[in-house]
Amino acid sequence: MELTPIEPNFTPKKVDFNHIDEPGTYVFVETGNLLRIGAEALVKGHSPLLTITSRRGNACVRIWPDDSIPIDKARHVAANFGLPVGF
Repeated sequence: MELTPIEPNFTPKKVDFNHIDEPGTYVFVETGNLLRIGAEALVKGHSPLLTITSRRGNACVRIWPDDSIPIDKARHVAANFGLPVGF
């Protein structure tokens, strides 16, 4: 899957859910489900707030650096990256 930036200063990033290391808004590649990760969820030394185990994989794409992107804009951005929109 080729991911093309739609904002000049932002490039999407594909990552496994369990290896997310930056806050932002993510979309699961398989389901199109939206995931918002705030900076507080990634503080070093804290236990993970959530872990996911799946036979299919947990690939997701960081579609936006801000975790509070409006839902309509998130749908538009995900669709422009060719991702499923299941939210």
